[in-house]
Amino acid sequence: MDQTTLNNNMIDGQIRPINGISEEVISAFSSINRSDFVPENLILNSYTEKNLRLSSDRYLLRPNLIGEIINHVSPRENETVLVLPASTGYSSAIISNLAETVIAVEEEDNLISIAEKGMNKSSINNVVILKKRITENCLDQGPFNAIIIEGAIDYLPDQFLEQLENDGRLFALIRKEGVTNATLFTKNKNTISSRFLFSCDAPKLNFFEKKNSFSF
Repeated sequence: MDQTTLNNNMIDGQIRPINGISEEVISAFSSINRSDFVPENLILNSYTEKNLRLSSDRYLLRPNLIGEIINHVSPRENETVLVLPASTGYSSAIISNLAETVIAVEEEDNLISIAEKGMNKSSINNVVILKKRITENCLDQGPFNAIIIEGAIDYLPDQFLEQLENDGRLFALIRKEGVTNATLFTKNKNTISSRFLFSCDAPKLNFFEKKNSFSF
């Protein structure tokens, strides 16, 4: 079975069933073959409904979780979106079909290589992959209309909320007492509000492990 058929089967089985999923997001998934954004040793597992382990502490999130994230953030065609970490670039590639520009931050060379190869194969030219520490800010590229943090974190640093445009959204998977809650933060002028979306099982990122300094 070819990769396009496998990709379509994944979309029908894992993306379309997401409650409230938009046709625009489904179309964006259809334009990208997930197998183009996984390491060669994981090609056979590209479309499975699970997180793919990339290294000892890094994962590519499962398709339906990425679908949930993108659907809740709802990138628009005139917006700039920050994705961190970029991982293999899969979600950034999908978002590139919805937003004007995607800034993706990654610090591991092998993941950047996979992401760049996938972008070239998919003829994507509105994704910028920056090699820098995930914990650094991106003031030179911001402010952003939306920010997505891909992976569970112990706390959300204030610096990322400060990089949001007015009416901007930030999606984060906040882990507390063993439970990971998907939360959407929004900025209205200088006021930050948050909304609980759902609880899930998501691999933990090792970048933000201090005691929570920003909570609601």
